[in-house]
Amino acid sequence: MKKLLILIILLFIPFMVYAESCETNKVTISNISLVENSNGVIEVSDASINNNQVFLNLKFKNLNDSVKYKLTIKNDSKEDYEIGNNIINSNYEYMTYELKAEDNVNIIKSGTSKEATLSIVYRNQVPDSAFIGNKYNENKTITIDLSSGDNVVNPKTGNDSYVFILIMFIIGFSFIYLIINKNKYSKYFIIFMLLIPIGLKAVCRVEIKFASNIEIEKIPDADASLGNYYNVNTGNHYQTLNDAFLDVSSNQTIRVLNSITENVIAVLNNEKENIKLDLNGQTITINGAYIDNNGELDIYNTSNNEATIFGGSDRTINNNGLLTLNKTSYANKIIIEKSEVNKEYSTIYNNSLKTLIVYDNVEIKSNGRDYYKTYSISNFGEATINGGSIIGKYSSIFNDKNGLLTINGNNVEIMSSKSSTSFCISNQGILSVNSGKITGHNSAISNLSTGKLNISGKDTQIIGTEGGAISNSGVATISGGTLTGKNSGVSNSSDGIMTISGDDTKITGRLWDAIDNSGEITVKGGTITADRTALENRGTVTIEGGMLTGRYGLNIVVSASQSGTVFSGTTTITGGTIIGSIYGIYVEKGIIVNVGTKDSIIKNTPVIESTRESNGYGVTVATGGTFNFYDGIIKSASGEGTAIKRDPDDIPLGYEIKKETVDGIERAYLVISGH
Repeated sequence: MKKLLILIILLFIPFMVYAESCETNKVTISNISLVENSNGVIEVSDASINNNQVFLNLKFKNLNDSVKYKLTIKNDSKEDYEIGNNIINSNYEYMTYELKAEDNVNIIKSGTSKEATLSIVYRNQVPDSAFIGNKYNENKTITIDLSSGDNVVNPKTGNDSYVFILIMFIIGFSFIYLIINKNKYSKYFIIFMLLIPIGLKAVCRVEIKFASNIEIEKIPDADASLGNYYNVNTGNHYQTLNDAFLDVSSNQTIRVLNSITENVIAVLNNEKENIKLDLNGQTITINGAYIDNNGELDIYNTSNNEATIFGGSDRTINNNGLLTLNKTSYANKIIIEKSEVNKEYSTIYNNSLKTLIVYDNVEIKSNGRDYYKTYSISNFGEATINGGSIIGKYSSIFNDKNGLLTINGNNVEIMSSKSSTSFCISNQGILSVNSGKITGHNSAISNLSTGKLNISGKDTQIIGTEGGAISNSGVATISGGTLTGKNSGVSNSSDGIMTISGDDTKITGRLWDAIDNSGEITVKGGTITADRTALENRGTVTIEGGMLTGRYGLNIVVSASQSGTVFSGTTTITGGTIIGSIYGIYVEKGIIVNVGTKDSIIKNTPVIESTRESNGYGVTVATGGTFNFYDGIIKSASGEGTAIKRDPDDIPLGYEIKKETVDGIERAYLVISGH
């Protein structure tokens, strides 16, 4: 009897150690409450807690519906615990579960409590085959381990762990029995007594469990006889787009079932985010009204047939939020159009501080009659054109002085037609053209006095079919692209400041000048070509690089104004090549031209050339004109005496002009006097 009593006492010693060291019952969930849920989520019963396990009973209906609970984890143990490496972030087949500390600090200090949130989201659509009747049930139990201060998570306790405890009990009983009977193996008793609490500590586990019973209701199929619009997420049907917008919740999709004519403004409120309007190959005609977006709206088309929104008011879409076109999918075409009925304003009116983004396979059209006020897009906020076609009967895009307009993508095409006084894009704000094709009946881009224009990208095309590619009164930087005008390629007014650079820049004027300048221009690179004059200057020009060439067609009357470069302002040339069929440079009365600089050394030697084999001059100076030659090479194919028609007004001190003729081409350049 005495031996049996000793045996029992010895067996309880390690378990007493286990009970003291584990403290599983001292880390608990003290409360849980519902703090947020979508309209389509029903809490069948309040969340409850039993033995550190949370029980949830929920009904979901709409894809992307979510529910959020706030809970408190209380740590009354002597150790700090961490949930940092074990936050629930589990993606099951249809549902997502996430547990997150509210302060993003996942250490639960000893003797403190931690606020956390549990979020459950209906993330992936349950297929029809998984429903039984109209219901789908999902039961999950999710376990989260809390690691101790050394950030080591104890292994999961389950049936295997209890078997381990039982085996240890049997082994312990056997060893203790041997000790009591003075067996020779009794010397291992002390070692075993040390191993038992260590083993028991290993299976000690501090955990939180979430048991969820979730029911998902099947959404009714779309039925065009029940309404013109259908909520893909809820199965509700509506007669008008405004009714659909009033009922829709964030992250839901409205699908158009029938082509329809409406006369009521369709308002999407500002609290509604990530709303999608699937035009589904249908046509919405809005007479005397428009779509008023104050939230986040993407319009797209899931049908292979073209889909159209046609407006008869002063605008078709009024954007006071985030409007995207074909963001969800650009596989199928959508058309946003404005009629001629109201001649003012725009097809899309993007208000101040709001955002418009256009993707591929979108066509935005304006048929208004007043080119001063009618555009396909009026931008007072931020607009990005990544694809599609923007077509104006007169003008296409107006960018306000507070507007930011960016044009990207090789598939972008912007065009206007009909008016000899209209511009494809009228810019008063910041306009960046990185690629795409812009075609204007008159000028393609008018950059007004407050405008800042940046053009880049070797694939960018800007074309003025009857006028010029660019008319600039603001600040313009051109570092790439092909700019072509029927008359002048680029015109820079007296207020304009322009910089041209880049090997990928090509500027062409087919009838008049490639560049017509009355302001300030710096040419650092590019190829500038004209049928008549490469650059005609009445302002200030600095040429540091690039190739400027004047060309002529048949039956063109050649005069002094048809030189490769005609200067009637102040021009300094420190690099580049200037070629004219008659004159490389023609200096008018009262004008100053400096080839090279007097007081500094230039890096790139400028070359001035006339390619005409008779009566051509590299540089010719009219009476009253000023030509200063400080560096460079001047050539003429007309032979001796034609490189410079008149001696320069100034050359560097200690230098003289040397002329030599080789193969009928005279070259003039500077050498040290006496050499």
